[in-house]
Amino acid sequence: MLWSGRETKHVSGVALMIDMLAESPLIEWHAVSDRILTARFNSKSVKMTVVMCYAPKNSADDDGTWLFFL
Repeated sequence: MLWSGRETKHVSGVALMIDMLAESPLIEWHAVSDRILTARFNSKSVKMTVVMCYAPKNSADDDGTWLFFL
């Protein structure tokens, strides 16, 4: 499991679950922030980048929403 988030508070974060067959083609992964994670895979014909994100809800405070969409 690749995970990006806060260690102290379980308020935000995103994860990507991969099985053992997908683990070997995994080239790299990067936690951009506690809400964005990228993973790069090597497939048969191309290299593929997967971007996972967790966007704030409408009920979130304005500062958190503003920072996410910057």
